[in-house]
Amino acid sequence: METLELGADELEALRLADLEGLYQEECARRMGISRTTFSRTLTQAHQTVADALVHGKRLVVAPLGETDCRPASGLTPVHQQTIEDTEERTMKKILLTANDDRGLDGEMAMHFGRCSYFVLAHVDGDNQVTGTEVHPNPYAERHEPGQIPRFIQSLGAEVVVAGGMGGKAIEWFRRLGIEVATSTRPGVAETLSEYLAGTLTGAVECQHEQ
Repeated sequence: METLELGADELEALRLADLEGLYQEECARRMGISRTTFSRTLTQAHQTVADALVHGKRLVVAPLGETDCRPASGLTPVHQQTIEDTEERTMKKILLTANDDRGLDGEMAMHFGRCSYFVLAHVDGDNQVTGTEVHPNPYAERHEPGQIPRFIQSLGAEVVVAGGMGGKAIEWFRRLGIEVATSTRPGVAETLSEYLAGTLTGAVECQHEQ
């Protein structure tokens, strides 16, 4: 039987987030790591446990201190964490809903759950866009509660800007530690500029998104 190993840090992430039900910011604080690192650790833990359950594999937990956490680059975990923390302070990932795959040139989607695409903008510490990604919405036709927020979390987004969003989705993002904002501007680029200028904050709940 194939054996999968769950790291001690992954087990702790599961305990804090899934057993104690803490928000990710608090989980990261308790573990002494960044929120981005915690989110990545939790995602890996979920994937490992799911693989074991679905495929009938043996799951063991690595004793604390026995897991080889040295990155492929040769950096020690402490140095790697320092780099990740620095990157987190200077880089932000902002996701916007879109009706097309034209990226920043596209049109904002007014219905969060049924939007066709997500535009993920990488923004540096000077609020300059350094890159964008366009991801199709895999749940545009049909989705269960929480599926889209969890998918967006897996993309590493820290902020979600949509034309409209229902209360349940807003609550899901709040629990995942992801900021939410809504805007009525028609274009993706101008909506992003509005957010970066600090004039777009908070989310107005709409009634058609469930």
